[in-house]
Amino acid sequence: TQPINHVRADAPPFLILHGEDDKTVFPRNAIALDKALREAGAVSTLKFYKGVSHADIVLSLSTWMRNRSPSLGDVTRFVRDKSQ
Repeated sequence: TQPINHVRADAPPFLILHGEDDKTVFPRNAIALDKALREAGAVSTLKFYKGVSHADIVLSLSTWMRNRSPSLGDVTRFVRDKSQ
């Protein structure tokens, strides 16, 4: 359940999205995972969203909740960039 315990250099590229209003996962966890991946030699991108909760990041992938965060656009760009 702790991704940081499975960090390795040959990990696929990571996109870590974190809401600044997240009460489920502390920001330090996202920061530590990003740092561990980079130090291992893996590719990692960390983005923070102001005023966004833990659930808002996923909810904003849906049509009806798209305005909660820019996560859909960030995920789309990340996948396009990494698939080329």
